[in-house]
This record gives sequence, structure tokens and C-alpha cells, in this order.
Amino acid sequence: MPKLYSSVNTTITTIKNCEEEPIAIPGSLQPHGLLFVINKETGIIHLCSANTAAFMAQPPQYFLSKPCKNVLPKDLYDIIFSELLPATDEINKQLPVTINLNEMQFDCYKHTTVVYTLLECVLTTENPYSVYELFYKTNDLLNTADKKTTLSSLCSIVAEKIRHIIGFDRVMVYRFDQEYNGRVYAESVAKNIDSFNGLHFPHTDIPKQARDLYLKNPIRLIQDVHYDPVPIVTLDPELAKPEMIDLSKVQIRSVSPIHITYLKNMGVGASMSISIIKGGALWGLIACHHSVSKPLIYIQQLQAFLLTQILSSQIAVQETAEKYLLALHLDVPLKKLMEYLKRDENFIELQFEKLEEVKNIVNASGAALIYKDKIYTNGMVPPLEFIGFLQDWLNEKGIEDYCTEKLYKDYPAALSYTNTSSGLLYKQLNKESKTALFWFRQSSEEVITWAGNPQSQQKTGALTPRNSFGAWKEIKKGISAVWEQPELDAAFRFSYLLQQHILVLLQHENDLKNRKLNDQLVKANKELENINWISTHDLKEPLRKIQMFASMMDTSKNVPTIDTMNLSIEKIKLAAGKMQQFIDDLLLYSKMSGTEMTYEWVDLNELIAEVTKNFTEEKEKQVFELQSLELPVIKASRFQMQQLFVNLIDNSIKFKKEAERQIITIQHEQINDPAISNDEKVTWNKITISDKGIGFSKEMSTSIFDIFKRGHSDKMYKGTGVGLSVCRKIMENHGGKIFASGVEGKGAVFTLYFPISEK
Repeated sequence: MPKLYSSVNTTITTIKNCEEEPIAIPGSLQPHGLLFVINKETGIIHLCSANTAAFMAQPPQYFLSKPCKNVLPKDLYDIIFSELLPATDEINKQLPVTINLNEMQFDCYKHTTVVYTLLECVLTTENPYSVYELFYKTNDLLNTADKKTTLSSLCSIVAEKIRHIIGFDRVMVYRFDQEYNGRVYAESVAKNIDSFNGLHFPHTDIPKQARDLYLKNPIRLIQDVHYDPVPIVTLDPELAKPEMIDLSKVQIRSVSPIHITYLKNMGVGASMSISIIKGGALWGLIACHHSVSKPLIYIQQLQAFLLTQILSSQIAVQETAEKYLLALHLDVPLKKLMEYLKRDENFIELQFEKLEEVKNIVNASGAALIYKDKIYTNGMVPPLEFIGFLQDWLNEKGIEDYCTEKLYKDYPAALSYTNTSSGLLYKQLNKESKTALFWFRQSSEEVITWAGNPQSQQKTGALTPRNSFGAWKEIKKGISAVWEQPELDAAFRFSYLLQQHILVLLQHENDLKNRKLNDQLVKANKELENINWISTHDLKEPLRKIQMFASMMDTSKNVPTIDTMNLSIEKIKLAAGKMQQFIDDLLLYSKMSGTEMTYEWVDLNELIAEVTKNFTEEKEKQVFELQSLELPVIKASRFQMQQLFVNLIDNSIKFKKEAERQIITIQHEQINDPAISNDEKVTWNKITISDKGIGFSKEMSTSIFDIFKRGHSDKMYKGTGVGLSVCRKIMENHGGKIFASGVEGKGAVFTLYFPISEK
């Protein structure tokens, strides 16, 4: 007989190459069926399973390299070349053709590749079920699905019904997490069989290439775990390569020897898996185990598959319903925040840190907002310094939206703060101003019960699956609950609303700045008018006198006397001094612009003591008496405070009653007066400087602060009218206010209001 060449894949799988094990091209089959590989154009059989003699009384050499028409029974030939059984890429849509060969019944399937037609014949028995039974069982589950409200209860019912159909000892609904670790989500077991319900299995138990195969072929049956693989053979050594034939769609494809060992270690005699697919992705499996070998006819597999399909459709329905309920729950705090944002311009400063809804809209344990280089916090958050570093890292990465339940994986520094920030949901609101929102979730310490220690595989030699599946507990830390889609949607909506709120605030601030600049411009114009007036009057008048008295000293016209010369010189000195005083006061006023002020904490008691040294001569002559009560410490420019109190004390001394000692009293109190400011929450340091001098009329209370405005004739009282204008400018620079009141003949009161700063 001609020599046969085997296509069996002899690749040795180790720990290092386990993920690349070629499970779709094993080059062998399970023994409960046959396979013929026929060239689509010539009809020549190029490969076949080595067990043809057991089912067709002829060895493989009888069929190989011959036209299938000459060597195959007519029933099989008709399947290959007729439309009786059209091939399809969707294995679950292909119905078999059942035929009899040598008093044995086979379900036959046709698969195609680019070059070949694969004829698969699976040994079966008479169908004990009718179409009506199939309909009623399926309809019963549909009715049940309509009544059940939870996914877990529906999974339990599906597991129970499938176990009733196929008669296996254990049927599990096996659910994958994001990393494809699996958990037994629901289970139905026979009596005296250990339960796996709730146990977790590592992703290595079902590697990626196996998961990919589950998407291509949703049903995989191993009738007997202890089977001996049947090689696929050929007479052509060039075709004896496993990669020549992709067996992904073949139901009796041989299984990975690693998986067989794994099942043996679990004490499993037969196994079946059905894919649970949701949205084109593998959501989980229906995993079925039996303690001994267990053949299943096609109708049993089909019914189990149909029930799984119903479950797959209900998963989407149930998860959508759960997301809808979560969205409704989150909508309550979101609407409250929307109301606050609409009615409260100071939402960020006054409400963000107080309102529970800020973190509740995404079920976070804490929240933070970076706005204008300040960090506002709500609930449990990591240290402010860490939040700043975290934002720097996100900005360096160019990340605008970020979401994770394991922050430390991407940002290792977070490992020190898992108690507050294992999970992070981040929204950048403005890149230029570094305005951003953070929501944090603390670690949700979770006890995971594995089916055996997932780290127990040997690390040397050929891969040996673990042989212990007893409960093994692991405590997972540093991981928060997963952020659900409705939570991400709520975060987006709030971020957008807050972003719009901030834009309105910035626009409002710009409007205020423009108004303030306009007010300053109006004041500047008014001051320029006054300066123009003084330059045309007060400054010209001394110049005119200088010219007049200088002309009196002109010897070309006449010879002045010594007395005339001395008088003229004295008058010129006085006029020049007056001009100098005007110029000095103008320079002092210009210094009060506030553009380069240095603020410090100033003790006004010490400052008043320093200021009074400027009036030592007046004090020695008992021109005035100063009574100063306990004064506060304020944050201010020390230089400008000195100028302020020098001018006010000098003003009281200047306008004292003739032949009477001036009594000056300085007092302090803290007040909260809405009449001073529109903001009722501002507290003020109120300082009053009162005297017993000549006073001034009520009409002068406002205009007295205008530059070069004199309350009394300069013939009686010296001055340029700049001093009180300087005082008002200083108070404006400090965000304060100054008011004046007086009664002619009884005295004057100057009231200063300084907004209180936290020390």
C-alpha cells in the first residue's frame, strides 16, 4: 500500500508559547466522525481522516488521490456537489444532512476554503425530540425571560434548562471581565456534584486564540475527554502540513492537549461549550461538564444553542435596562446641579465644595476642580499637591478625557493614595487656563475566590495545567468599581454645563473689567481737567508774581530801593515755594497709582506711632492731642498707609480752631454693613478719624476728595487740595472706601473701610 503522511501538528506548547498554540490547525480529529478534503475544481480527495476503515470498511489509501465520484457513496457525493447542503461561513446557520452508512447514522456538514471542500460526517443516533418539543421548550424560556427582571436569575434558568436538555452533571454560565478573567455567574449542578458557582478562573485558562475560535464556531463538543486523536492523512508529503487545512469550522476538530489535560485534572469526562456573544464580542460561555463520556445528537446541541441565543439577546436588554435605571438615578443630582448653576453666579466658590451632588452624579467618593490656579474639593480626595502633579502628568500626555479604575497602572505615584483615588474620571475644561474636573473613587477592596491558585502552573519544561481547583482566595486592592456608561454620560453633561457656566463668568468678569477701566478713564479725564485747570490758574499765578516782582528789580527802568529788593526776593521765594508744593503734591498723587504695590501685614498701632513723629514740633507746642484706641492689623502697602494717615492727621491739624488745641480721635470696629458693599458676606475694618476743628459744609462731603479741591480759602489755610485726593486713591488701591462728613464750626469725621483679609 502507498505510504501515508500525517498532518498532525507536533508543535510542543510551553509556558512561553502557550498564547500562540495553533489550536485551529491540529491536523487531527475526535474519533466520532470522518473528514474528507476534496479539491473543489478536480473533485480529487487529497486528505482524509485515518479512521475510514472503522466506518466505511476501507483504509484511507482507498480514497486518497482519487475522484470522490469513484470512491464515495452516492449520498456523500451528492452532498459535495449538490445544493442540498450549501456551505456557509456561519456555522450556526448550517443544518446537517443525515445519511446512513454501513448501518450507522451520520450528520453531514460541508465547509469550504479557497481550494477545498471539507466534508464532515459526525456519528449520531435517532433524534428523540420532535420539532414541537423544540418549539415548546424555546417558547417556555421566552415567556420566562419576559417575567424575570434580573440577568442573574435569567442565567440560572437557562443553565437549568440546558442541563435538562443535554443531561450533563454541571452547566455554568461563565462570564468574562474586561481582562477576560472568567467567573461562574450562574450554575445548575446534579446532586453530589461540587459547585463552582461564584468561582473565578484566570484568563490563561481560555487564551486569546481560543476566544477568537469561539467567535468563529460557537459550539464545541468533546464527547470523550479520554479520546485518542485521529490523524488527518495524505499520500502527498507536500500536503502533510497542519496549516494546509483550517479546521476552525469542523465540529469534530481535535482539541488542544493542554485543554484535555486541564479537563482531566478537573475530573471531567465530557465537555461542551457554547459562545455567548453580545455585540460581536465574546461576553461569556455556556460551559458544560459531565463526569463520564457523553455523546450529544445535533438536535440537543441546537436546542442548547437556541436557548443560549435567547440569553444573548436578553443580556443586551437587561444591561440596557440596568443602564437606564442608573441613568435615572444619576439624573436627580444632575438636575439639582443644573438649578444651582443657573441661579448662583458664585457656584464654584460657594457651592462646589458643599454640594453632595457634585460627586454623586457619577457615584464618586470625591471630586476636585482646578479653576484659576486654585483647587476646590468635594468629599474624599487625595492631597492637593498630588492633584496638581496629576494634572501636570495628564497635560504632558495631552489627555483631555481619561477614565480608569486602576490609576496606579498608568500613574504609579497613585499607589500611595488608593484609599482615595484608585479610580479616576477626568475632564479637561480649558487647556490654556488649566481648568479641569476630577472625580475620584476609593479602592473597593474585593475578595476574589479563584478555582485553585492561578499562579500554580509550573514555570519550566512543557506547560502543565494546574491540577487543583479548590477555592483559593485573593484580596484585590488598589482597584475601584468600574465607571459605567451612564456615569460617563453624566460626567460629560455636567462638565459641559460647568464649562458654559465658567464662560459666562469670564465674560461677566471681562465686562466688569471693562466697566472698571471705563470708570478709571472717566476719573483720569476728570483729574486731567483739574490738572489742566491748576496749570492754567494755580501754577500760572505764582509764575505771574515771580515775573512781576522780577520786573520791579529791573534796574534798566528805575533804581529799586533795598527794601523793594528784599520784598521782591521774598515774594519770589514764596511764589516758587508754592509752585514746588504743587509739583510735589502732583508727584505724590501719581505715585498712588497702585501699579507696583507691595502688600504686607501692617500693625496700624505701630504705624500711627511712626506717623506722629512727623508732627513732633506741633505736639511739643500742644497744637493737637491724638487719642488712638486699639487698631487692627491689616494687609496693605506700608508706604501708602503712612501717606494716608499723615494726610488725614495733617488735615485735622491744619483746620483746627484758632487758639484751640485740636483733639484727634482714631477708633476701630468690625462691621458687616450691606450699605457699604453689595456683598453681604464681606466684613469690614471700620476706622474713624474725627476732630474738633472748623469742619466743613455738608455740600463738601463728596467734592472734598476731588483733586485740587479746597474746602477753605488758601489765603487762610495753606494747601493745594491734593492731600484728600491722595487718601481716596490709596483707599481705592486697597479695595476700600473713604467717606467724609462735617459740621461747620464743630469738626470733621473721616471714615475708612478696609475689607478684612484672612491672615
